[in-house]
Amino acid sequence: MAKIRPLKNPPVSESVVDFRAVLPAAFKLESFRALQYELKPRFPRMEEMRQFKAGVSFTRGSPPMQSYEEKGTVGYRFWSQTGEEIMQFQLNGFTFSRLKPYTDWQQVRDRFLEGWEHYRRTASPERVTRIAVRYINRIDFVIEARGLLTGVLMQPPKTPPGFQGDLKTFMDRTVTTDPADGTTCIVTRASEPGLEENRQSLLLDIDVFCTGTFTCDPTELKPILERLRERKNGVFFSSLKDAVVRRYDS
Repeated sequence: MAKIRPLKNPPVSESVVDFRAVLPAAFKLESFRALQYELKPRFPRMEEMRQFKAGVSFTRGSPPMQSYEEKGTVGYRFWSQTGEEIMQFQLNGFTFSRLKPYTDWQQVRDRFLEGWEHYRRTASPERVTRIAVRYINRIDFVIEARGLLTGVLMQPPKTPPGFQGDLKTFMDRTVTTDPADGTTCIVTRASEPGLEENRQSLLLDIDVFCTGTFTCDPTELKPILERLRERKNGVFFSSLKDAVVRRYDS
């Protein structure tokens, strides 16, 4: 297990902070569109978030019938000038994402809280029902003869009992809830093809969240974000061997 510490070049592909919220019944989604004028200096590009529903129905003796339905606009997405930061305003909540290159938690948290202030001022949410911190990491590694990810993960995947052979790819997902405070952690691990021969990448997706009834006041929500971030860090550093983590220290 690696020691928890700040990394100079963390392998973060995307960091996400998200609040799910309940809005007044009379609020109109189109009100978020007006934010383009306030956000334009730093988030000049706006796009509608549209939802679609597709399906296939089967009837004996007839060919499958495909259906397609457009559900309309469900929110608005604002992109920074570089495309590295994204704010999403929807009826059910607000989301901030930071893409590569990652900066640091303080900047991600503060950007999110800035966006949340815009959301609060525009929509006057009644309460927050879900708070989430999610980090998606991509870690490159050399395929080892002794086993896939043996030198990367503290608990590497194993081949099924009774089956001999080399493990080529894998994917697993665990969901754990802490009975003490109800915090849930979803960890997804998967191998992906690398950019070079004899190399692969590990996708380490850590999603930590809590649900309930929370105030909309950022001063009271900020400590919860810090707690979720600490849980996320605990999972990240306990998942990887220290030799792997040291690669991102410089």
